[in-house]
Amino acid sequence: MAGAGSAGTGKIRVKFLVDNEKRKVVFAESSKEFVDVLLSFLTLPLGTIVRLLGKESSLGCFDELYRSVESLDASHFQTKACRNMLLRPLSAAGEVCEDLIVRIDDTDHRRFWCCRYNSKTHRGGTGAFYYSSVPDVPCQQCGKSFDDMMRWGKRGGVVTDDGAFVRGGISYATTDNLQVVPADTDNLMNLLHDLGIEDITMLEEKTLELGTEEIKVLLKQTLKSDQPLTDLMFGPSDEPARTNEPPSMGVKVSSENGSSSDCDVLRVKLLVTKTDQSVVHAEVPEEFCNILFSFLTLPLGHVVKLLGGSSSISSIDNLHRSVGENMTGYIKSDVCRDMALSPKLPPFFSCNNNFLMTDEQAPRDSITLLVAVNPKVPTMTTETGGGYAKGQGKFLVTNELRVVPFSLINAFSELKNKEHSVSQLETTEFAFTKAEVIRVLNLLRAALVSREALTLACSPPTKSKRRLRH
Repeated sequence: MAGAGSAGTGKIRVKFLVDNEKRKVVFAESSKEFVDVLLSFLTLPLGTIVRLLGKESSLGCFDELYRSVESLDASHFQTKACRNMLLRPLSAAGEVCEDLIVRIDDTDHRRFWCCRYNSKTHRGGTGAFYYSSVPDVPCQQCGKSFDDMMRWGKRGGVVTDDGAFVRGGISYATTDNLQVVPADTDNLMNLLHDLGIEDITMLEEKTLELGTEEIKVLLKQTLKSDQPLTDLMFGPSDEPARTNEPPSMGVKVSSENGSSSDCDVLRVKLLVTKTDQSVVHAEVPEEFCNILFSFLTLPLGHVVKLLGGSSSISSIDNLHRSVGENMTGYIKSDVCRDMALSPKLPPFFSCNNNFLMTDEQAPRDSITLLVAVNPKVPTMTTETGGGYAKGQGKFLVTNELRVVPFSLINAFSELKNKEHSVSQLETTEFAFTKAEVIRVLNLLRAALVSREALTLACSPPTKSKRRLRH
């Protein structure tokens, strides 16, 4: 069911069973190519999704957070490379996804950069030289940035008829809310029964050819709608999406003794309204900005895993659940399964604080002469960790997660924009601790679906019950 075309730029033919009277898709049937594209959504970092959708992703506060990284002066990042890492984050599954028939992520994951002088000096020699998977990393040996761009060779492997993630030679059914199952009689009857369909004469088969633009539309609708296939076929509905507060977390992460040392506590100062404790803005240290900026590097599948399978983006949750529950025996390998269910970060993309419990992929140092360096650290090092933000002073973070350097003028401008009366405001403190990672995860969940992330994550539970605004 795949159309002709080179990898990444072709088209995929997908058959849809639709109810024209209700203007609704019952399910889509496809071969491996379409399912591979759907599962590749789980490997995309949130920053990549925002970029691909032109900062109109419908992901709560993420468009605003992304714009903040674009706008901040370079002096507020540890290195020049940090901004590149946040605006164009890499995916640990990037090389696997480059063979998709339709690939919406235009990142070249096999590029790397070396020092032009030192790479030429060491080619054919016996000494090691350094490389980075992102540009603008300074060379400590010659003082210039790594500017010799090279590409890794394509990884070898046994050629099969399988796809990137799922086995080939099989048809798959995808429901309107992105539950994927193998196409068989039992699943057909289950789908019709679940939808209460008795008269199948009302249903009609339609075929669409999906290219890059159509898949981008599908990705956008997947993030904002409970019926992304219907929205792709008939156009988005006028009904607002996700109008309820995110549900409470189903898990609690805590230390053995329930206490934290001072070094594990991250305190932020909140300016809130006295009436309902809505957050106007927060005054935060750079460590808090590192948490926010790290959100942009997280693959979507890792976000769902962190949030216990309940990210409040139901179509993505269904897709993630399908890999673990419906597709046993149909995923190519355990490695491919983990790439979708629990994707790792690329080398050096995690931060020292690791509130988000991220694992990194090992650097690709398959050639003895090449040694990967950490782009987030000003001095050349192969050690992991480090942070993105830098500031001797504080940062101001708005309720919508816009980040600017803290200053009285910036704080005043925020007050003026919100038209708050000074007498109705007060300051309070909120602490994030490694013993209560739940607070960071609640912030992540709120940032995904709300424009009031700080209020939902930091206000007292009885005061934060409100409808989400989009």
